[in-house]
Amino acid sequence: MQILGESLIRLLEANGAEVIRVNYQGDVGMHIAKCLWALKSIDPVSYPKDATARVALIADCYVKGAAAYEVDEAAKREIEAVNKLIYSRTDERVNELWELGKGWSLDKFHEIYQRVYATFVREYMESETLPFIDAEVQRGIAMGVLTKSKGALIFDGAPYGIDTRVYMTGEGLPTYESKQLGLVPNMEFKDFGNIDLLIFNVAVEQISYFKSTIKAIELIHPELADRQYHNPYEFVGLKKGKMSSRKGNIVLGEVILNEAAANIRKILEKRGEIPDTDKRGDLSESEIAELAEVIGVGAIKYSFLNVSPFSYLAFDMKTSLNFEGNSGPYLQYTFARANRIVSDGREAGLYEDLAKDAEKLSAEKLAQLLKDEQEVALLRQLYKFPEVIIEATKHLSPNILCAYLFDLAQRFNLFYKHNPVLKEKDQDLRTARIVLTQAVATIVKRGLDLLGIKTVERM
Repeated sequence: MQILGESLIRLLEANGAEVIRVNYQGDVGMHIAKCLWALKSIDPVSYPKDATARVALIADCYVKGAAAYEVDEAAKREIEAVNKLIYSRTDERVNELWELGKGWSLDKFHEIYQRVYATFVREYMESETLPFIDAEVQRGIAMGVLTKSKGALIFDGAPYGIDTRVYMTGEGLPTYESKQLGLVPNMEFKDFGNIDLLIFNVAVEQISYFKSTIKAIELIHPELADRQYHNPYEFVGLKKGKMSSRKGNIVLGEVILNEAAANIRKILEKRGEIPDTDKRGDLSESEIAELAEVIGVGAIKYSFLNVSPFSYLAFDMKTSLNFEGNSGPYLQYTFARANRIVSDGREAGLYEDLAKDAEKLSAEKLAQLLKDEQEVALLRQLYKFPEVIIEATKHLSPNILCAYLFDLAQRFNLFYKHNPVLKEKDQDLRTARIVLTQAVATIVKRGLDLLGIKTVERM
């Protein structure tokens, strides 16, 4: 999940780690064969031009191919033949469709990555691992790590308390496991110098797979012992049931993002933040669209990250977009409010340089001034921020940071409700409260950035 991965990367970097962002995508295998089998029957003249429509066509082809594979023996044999041709690269038509489908998929992936602010320095493809597999397999056989069983090549995990898994099929075709043998020691550990730790951020469904491949690679390459780690996260689903690409009942990430942005726009119009008429002040149509996009994406990302990555998330759009609850919009609104208070103070001439004014107030003086119950509670929460970042990183759990930010926002809004800031008559106390407000804005912005969520100046 790119949303979780992006936040983990930012947290690790905040703690001084040098992180290399890479992705690994499947472009060979039975899922590709099922898709291409159905795509072969479609006239190229009818191919859509739009990236979204192209991906929809690919998804539809996969559903058709998967269904045919289960109930039609003739189709099953044809799909298996297509699968072999994908690996052999000997059929011009299959090669053409393979390149076409991969290009369409990557185009759409890159659009989504851009919308959720995820980037990679390298995108590995399964097909790239193929040239390395034979040597790794032969080495595994020679070392007794891989053995024959009923015509297939397996890694017997029983001695290590893990599952036994197939690394080459009886027909001599590589499995996901053998592709991992090609990828890890020959590419990921060689392309970027000396890597201390390789973290696989992949769903819990692949726990057995990674236990097997990590152990097999360590046995074949002892120098890589304790340098691989699988970080399994739970699935995201809908309240009404589990999604399945095979059955075609999935909700695309792009659809969720689009729906969130559209709903956020309606909410902002209802709240009076952006008029639903042509009189929109200094906000242009593109600025309104960008505002709705940033808040909508933030809402989705926060709803995913606010739950422990080790717990199943039943996603609910309405809860995600709530401006009053534990949500992304609530935190973005808190930042906008705090930022606006500081800006209004400057515009009102209450200060020229807040940093200089703050320097005149010693830490002891600030403590003496900010003695109200809400002020003290807010100060204590602010001081916890560095510790929270360490804990969230140590446990690879951005939800720890989410809980902190929500608590901070609640404390700030309570403080603001009971304590005047800009209307305070005592100059020193007013300055202290503006400094406190600025600190809240800074921490909320920094915290949201570590979650991969942008802030907005107005809401």
